[in-house]
Amino acid sequence: MAQTPLATFELSCAEQVFGPRRGNSDIEPYIFAIGSLQGEYVLTQTGLEVRVHYGSELFDRADTIIIPGWDPASRPTREVVRVIRRAYGRGARIIAISTGTFLLAPTGLLDGRRATAHWLHADELASQFPDVKDESDKLYIDEGQLVTGAGSAAGIDVFLDVVRRDLGPRLPNQI
Repeated sequence: MAQTPLATFELSCAEQVFGPRRGNSDIEPYIFAIGSLQGEYVLTQTGLEVRVHYGSELFDRADTIIIPGWDPASRPTREVVRVIRRAYGRGARIIAISTGTFLLAPTGLLDGRRATAHWLHADELASQFPDVKDESDKLYIDEGQLVTGAGSAAGIDVFLDVVRRDLGPRLPNQI
């Protein structure tokens, strides 16, 4: 299976919100790491290669897993589905941003739940995954352990809301 390019903007937003603090913040509540089941380097949509140091072992211990944009025409491998379902089963929060919902939906975890994806792909989401309650007119949907965001920029709102829920308003206001 060919590698699906990683959404650079969504990765950068996640790193800015959950990565090491800069500036006047004295709070570092998250450990940010990039993992991949596709190898040591991950290609981005802009042609950059991101070196990753973690494979499935990261997904086995992460408290939050962020799935950036994904090619809606691609299907995740069985290993990817297994890793996501296992992480969910042990209580990890899983956040899918924009078309990342198309990687989360095949796991079956969104069946019977509300979800959103980029509005350009709303009909495709509803068609491919009829058991998912498509609400692609919403900025993001928080179903507790599963969170979906409508588009790349909506990821910023999702991430800040997660931090606010986890830690209160101080850190998101600083970010």
